[in-house]
Amino acid sequence: MPRRLMGCISVIAVFVAVVIIAIALLGYRAINSVLDPPNNFMAALQDGKYEAAAAYCQPDVQSQLCSPGSLQALLGGAKLTSWSQDTVSVQDNSGQIAESVSLDNGQTGTLTISLNRQDGAWHIDGLRFTKSTGR
Repeated sequence: MPRRLMGCISVIAVFVAVVIIAIALLGYRAINSVLDPPNNFMAALQDGKYEAAAAYCQPDVQSQLCSPGSLQALLGGAKLTSWSQDTVSVQDNSGQIAESVSLDNGQTGTLTISLNRQDGAWHIDGLRFTKSTGR
């Protein structure tokens, strides 16, 4: 193969690699921006910092959905001991994350977190706890 053609192929290969890396980084950043609020919310909830957890909720639902009393009632008065993400679904400006949770009373279940993006920031706008059957 002519040397000039090899040089062109090398330049094209480097360009393609740079584009792929840029797309991967943008995707990683987009996913992390969606996951940050629920991850921080769950960490605050696990630490019993209900007011800090409420800060990740959409302002118009903070007082009813994310008040300390509402968050405690959501989990039946039990304390969150562990959690892990099961599924993440995002479409346009809304998303939903299912978290497997364990509580200090031995109960397990799924905490489903609904998200909404407003003004470029993700906020929690819905919470639903479903107890696992068999307990």
